Amino acid sequence: MSDFTVFPAIDLRGGKVVRLRQGDPDQQTVYSDNPAETAQQFLDAGAEMVHVINLDGAFSEAQDASLEAVRAVLETGARGAARRGIRSLETIEPAWTWEWRVLSSALWWSPSPSWSPGD
Repeated sequence: MSDFTVFPAIDLRGGKVVRLRQGDPDQQTVYSDNPAETAQQFLDAGAEMVHVINLDGAFSEAQDASLEAVRAVLETGARGAARRGIRSLETIEPAWTWEWRVLSSALWWSPSPSWSPGD
């Protein structure tokens, strides 16, 4: 049997950890108001990376709360990817200070500034 890695995911909407039923924004369940705490729970359980999905960006909604939540997740020391919503220089500008890598509509972060996907 070969090894594989499971990346836990955090879906963000309005800065909260949510799950959408069948992708429907009108059928949303809120699991936490603290995405950084959720990320820390994944790290404490042994996760090495966390995948963060910014649903505000996917639905073209105001993103300030979710971008702040992504920053808070990063401050836990998690490595991972943040996806969706990177559609303008205004949206991406805060990320430059977080040592993230930008690929298409994805942001990648790592404790090692020299790391990038595919290395």
